Amino acid sequence: MISKIREGLITLVIQLKNMIVKTFDFKGTTTLHETVYAFSFQMLMIMLTFIFFLGSRFIIIPDVLFFIFFIYVILTLISTLSMMTRRLRDAHISPYNLFYLPLSYVILGIVGSTMLRQDLVSIGMMLMLAVFFLSHFYMIILLLLPTHQHIQE
Repeated sequence: MISKIREGLITLVIQLKNMIVKTFDFKGTTTLHETVYAFSFQMLMIMLTFIFFLGSRFIIIPDVLFFIFFIYVILTLISTLSMMTRRLRDAHISPYNLFYLPLSYVILGIVGSTMLRQDLVSIGMMLMLAVFFLSHFYMIILLLLPTHQHIQE
C-alpha cells in the first residue's frame, strides 16, 4: 500500500515537472496518460482556492490560506493553459473551448459582486458554486476524451 502511494506521488511530481518544463509549448501534444496526474492536481488546487475564498468570506478561515493557493494557481496558470491546449489538440478539439473558463470567472465576479449581500447570500452562493463547478466539469469532460488516433494508410 505504501509503495503504491509512493509510486503515485513520484508520478505526480514527474507530471508536474513535465507541465512546468513545457510551459510555453502550445503546439505540441499531450496524451491523456501524461495529463491525468498534473491536471487532477491543478484542478484540486483551483477548487481549494475557490473554497478557501468563499470560506474566508463567511466562515473563520484565515485569508492566508486563500492567498497561498491563489499565488500557486497564478504562478502555474500559463503551464496549466499550455497543458490543456496540448491535450485538447491531441483529442482533436478546438483549443478555443478554453475560453469557457475565463467567461465563467467573469460570471462569478458579476454574481459575487451583486448577489453576496445580506439578503441574497444563499442564492448568490448557490449560483457561484453552480457556475464554477459546471464550467470546470465541462472542461474536465473535454480534457478526458480519448486521444485521437491517426490512421496510417
